[in-house]
Amino acid sequence: MVPGSITLVSEGHTGQQVYECRVVDGNPALKDRAHDTVVKILADQKPSQASMPRFGRVEFDHLTITPYVTDQNPMRITYSLRATGLHPAAAPTGGEQAIWTVPPNGGAL
Repeated sequence: MVPGSITLVSEGHTGQQVYECRVVDGNPALKDRAHDTVVKILADQKPSQASMPRFGRVEFDHLTITPYVTDQNPMRITYSLRATGLHPAAAPTGGEQAIWTVPPNGGAL
C-alpha cells in the first residue's frame, strides 16, 4: 500500500463512507502493464494507517473484484476492487492459496 493514500471519496447511500487507497503490485510478470491500482473501502470510519508498514504488504477484508467493459476503442476489460477493511499482511508462507467464493446471488451487486 502506498503510504498516505487512504482518502475519503464519498458518503455512501447506506450511511457508510467510501475511502480509496492506492496499492502497488510488485509482480515482475506484469511487464508493461500498470503496477498500481485503487481499492475502494466501504467503512464506518477511516481505516488506520498507523499500523501499516511503509509500502508494506496488506490484506483486504471481503475483497470483491468486479469486471466491466470500457467504452474505449479497443474495448478492454477493467476491474473495480472493493473491500470492507484492511490490515497488515501476515508473513508469506509460500503455500497459501486465495479462497474464492461466489455470493449466493451469483455475484450481482
